[in-house]
Amino acid sequence: MALAALIVATLVACSGCITSPLKQFLSWLMCAGVGVEEKRLLQEVSSLRRRLQNISMADQFAAWAKLQRQINAITQTYQNKASERQRSDERIQGLCSTAVTFLVSAASVWYVWCSYGSAAIELPPPLLSPLASLLAVPGCQPGEVSVVVWLACVRSVMGRLTTRFGSKKTGAPASLQALWPLLNQLVAR
Repeated sequence: MALAALIVATLVACSGCITSPLKQFLSWLMCAGVGVEEKRLLQEVSSLRRRLQNISMADQFAAWAKLQRQINAITQTYQNKASERQRSDERIQGLCSTAVTFLVSAASVWYVWCSYGSAAIELPPPLLSPLASLLAVPGCQPGEVSVVVWLACVRSVMGRLTTRFGSKKTGAPASLQALWPLLNQLVAR
């Protein structure tokens, strides 16, 4: 039972790192990407530019200018549709991010509420002697590390790891390979 509590508490504490890829996946899943209309507009612009290359500006200026105006109008339409899609994608990403953050936060609060006063891990009291009573807060016996303290410790460590190895955009580990040297150092000690 204690091992299960330790694993669950560790996963709950690591939820900040787990949610970042989940938010990105949900955003990718929910966002439409480039639409059919946008692809059609890009193909039309490409076709008109090929036709424009075959027309001499000096000899057939009127036809050249007409094609150029058509290209500019279609390009403007494409830019409007692309910016509209981007705004829609940003709203969806914000909604996904908020929903995931809320669900993870609610699950964390629920877990802390349910396991308040229970131990995440039990160690011999002499091993924790200077900090035994502090690690037992709230409601555990000396020699036990409470779930609340364990969550705080793991979140602190994960915060430091993501600061050191994380990407600037998400704060999540840039790759699992970046964590291997640190894990190897911890195992070697």
